[in-house]
Amino acid sequence: MLAELKVLLVEDDHGVLDAIAKSLGRYVGELYLATNGKEGLHIFSLYQPDIVITDIKMPVMDGITMAREIRLANSETPIIVVSAFIDAEFMINAIDLGVSQYLFKPIELGRLLSVLERCAQNYCLKRKVKQKTEELSASVKVLTDYKKAVDASAIVSKSDANNKIIEVNDAFCAILGYSRDEIVGKTYSLLAHPKESPETLDAIYLAISNKRIFNGVVRNVAKNGDTKYFHLTIAPIMDGAGAVLEYLDLRQDITAMATRHYVSELTSLPNRNALRYDLESAPLPALILVNLDGFSSINDVYGNKIGDKVLIGVGEALKRYLTEMHGNATVYKLSADEFGVLARDQSKCGGMREFVKNLLARLDQETFVFDGYEILISAKAGYSLSKTNATTKADMALRIAKREHKNAVCYEDVEGLEEEFAKNVKLVAKIKKAIDEDRIVPFFQPVVDLKTGAVVQYECLMRIAEDNGSFMEAREFLELARKTRQYSKMSRIMIEKSCEYFADKSYDFSLNLNADDVRNEETKKHLKRVIEKTGVARRFVAEFSQAEPLDSNFPNIAKFAKDIQSWGARVAIDDFGIGYLSFRNIIKLNADFVKIDGAIVANMDSDRNSLAYTEIIASFAEKLGADVIAKSASKKSIAQLAKRLGIGYAQGFLYSKPLGQIGAK
Repeated sequence: MLAELKVLLVEDDHGVLDAIAKSLGRYVGELYLATNGKEGLHIFSLYQPDIVITDIKMPVMDGITMAREIRLANSETPIIVVSAFIDAEFMINAIDLGVSQYLFKPIELGRLLSVLERCAQNYCLKRKVKQKTEELSASVKVLTDYKKAVDASAIVSKSDANNKIIEVNDAFCAILGYSRDEIVGKTYSLLAHPKESPETLDAIYLAISNKRIFNGVVRNVAKNGDTKYFHLTIAPIMDGAGAVLEYLDLRQDITAMATRHYVSELTSLPNRNALRYDLESAPLPALILVNLDGFSSINDVYGNKIGDKVLIGVGEALKRYLTEMHGNATVYKLSADEFGVLARDQSKCGGMREFVKNLLARLDQETFVFDGYEILISAKAGYSLSKTNATTKADMALRIAKREHKNAVCYEDVEGLEEEFAKNVKLVAKIKKAIDEDRIVPFFQPVVDLKTGAVVQYECLMRIAEDNGSFMEAREFLELARKTRQYSKMSRIMIEKSCEYFADKSYDFSLNLNADDVRNEETKKHLKRVIEKTGVARRFVAEFSQAEPLDSNFPNIAKFAKDIQSWGARVAIDDFGIGYLSFRNIIKLNADFVKIDGAIVANMDSDRNSLAYTEIIASFAEKLGADVIAKSASKKSIAQLAKRLGIGYAQGFLYSKPLGQIGAK
């Protein structure tokens, strides 16, 4: 069957493209090659290949955009997505587009051929469905023979013109858990998921009403209550006069693929992607964001394993409370120490303010016991009663609750938040425009050797170039960029521009990396690729800030730091002394540099406690074999004190503010 296929392969990495083409060309009938989505779309329109294999991230046009355009022209051509990373947004888009398969690089030929064979079989069957639908006559035998062929390779069911199920195959019963007697004669509403989006239901109704084929992703509920994800094809079977005789439903089980991107691996609770999906279908939602107070101290005192058990326990406790308080609410695991609670219909909660108050009170009264330790938890909440931009609004309310030390804040109760929200919307648009127009630029601040006074290193700091020639500092946009999932693109731009800038210079240079970078496989691979391409490994320093909660992700951070050092590069701990990482984990990180936080350094000459704390950190770092850098050195007295304490390096406005070019004034 493969020898009869026309296959389009779209891949921007010429090495990967050549390797796959060389192997695949021996098996398929015709193989067309393209290096980006725009070329692929052009080739598709010219030659109409039977199957498309595409990478996701590509210049000019990415694979998802190309697939969307192909779907507009041809809704049935199988599309196989190949990528070296998992990105939740691209994966969701791929599922929504009805992508046939998702493969991870490096690609094993046997696996690829097996997937192609299955896709070819399914594609041929679907093509026959369309052909027979259009050409259907009164020949019952042809329809029966075709049905047997499809039945042998798919999850199949049939319903009459009134939507009553008249037949299911063995695979249908096995996946959904119903016997034929339990399902035949019922309607598909028996399988309907309560949170299915209205848009999906409308699309199905519209296709059926117009006697068209429906292709899309649906959620069904199995007999045991499990959620199942299917790529569903509904084909009307018509008589010679065009009247619908029955409907043929073909399902492809994509639960395993979908679950990975809708469920938290640690807690098994639905995640942020699931929350976004469920918000769309909620009739009158209220969204509550619950953040645990001082969770980093639990990791500090008891260790990460106990911390993870606490997060699992909190998730289970919230589920239990909601079952007792309100059966129409769902718990979600979001960021490290944050949970979401979605009440699909707030009118059933008996007043959301009282509902949130009771939820936090019950959590405050709970005692969690793990490995003999009794741990008490308190939390703050921000919530919104609006469906529009619910996540952003609840997050703004949560930030106010933290800032003003309140237990809970409702977005709709705070004056001025609409103006702040409008400001954030404009800033998000500005960030996107900056990415699109290549306005993400590095600035450079020198690090000085306190013994010689010579510049030995530069820290690369992210800026956005504005229309008026000024530059926006990272503190103004970085948090919002991370929350709106634009940060990873910005980080990869900074990696590339910083490494290229220093490729022909002799200075060491450092770049800040955070938990988002550690979690993003594409960013990590991009860093290694760029470092190798520019040859800067021995001068590159990766900085991990102690100012953000890294402990919950520490094993991955430690592994990434070790990988960076194996490339010949070095690792620094930034903002040391203010924060989240325990001293035990700092020792494990084996950092080459320790940068003492500027808030401590800046007060050394006027505050005895700051001076003593700086001395302790410097001594601790020396015992670890790490060089020490004093940040925010703004006065000679600070630099002199740092030198007296045995600190080797300093950075701050005493020497230079961050500038767009080395040596600029």
